[in-house]
Amino acid sequence: ALRRPPFAAGDSAQAQAAHGSQPFSPAAYLREMGVDIGLAEDIYRAAPGQLRLLSRDDLARYRLH
Repeated sequence: ALRRPPFAAGDSAQAQAAHGSQPFSPAAYLREMGVDIGLAEDIYRAAPGQLRLLSRDDLARYRLH
């Protein structure tokens, strides 16, 4: 399921605060893990407070199968 981060600046802002000057980029992390960065875009398209269940096609598109 996809869920938008509850923090106004995103979870990456929380990660940045926790790790000081070490930069954190969700898109770079997804690329590094071999996941389509379209996943990050779709996460932020999700309505706040709502989950979007992923279909088999979604899993294949994001390379999560």
